[in-house]
Amino acid sequence: MMPPDIQTLLTATDFSAASEPATTYAFRLARALRARLYLLHVVPEEDLCLMTAISQHLQSSITPPTLTDIFYAEADKRLIKLIDSKSTP
Repeated sequence: MMPPDIQTLLTATDFSAASEPATTYAFRLARALRARLYLLHVVPEEDLCLMTAISQHLQSSITPPTLTDIFYAEADKRLIKLIDSKSTP
């Protein structure tokens, strides 16, 4: 029986300590299989609800869409840093 030909993997991260082992394993597995790895940043529902709730009460000129843009930009930076840290064997 031939092993499965896995070419693509998907792993999710919320950048928490709990997601770290799964992310590390996904990188190692993708490397071993020579598969493409996709990382997906997920936001816990509680965080999204909190962000939405506090954005209405901020004493700032930052609008909710701007706050969301900042949030996504920070997530992009963290994903790049994560990829860089895991890319070297």
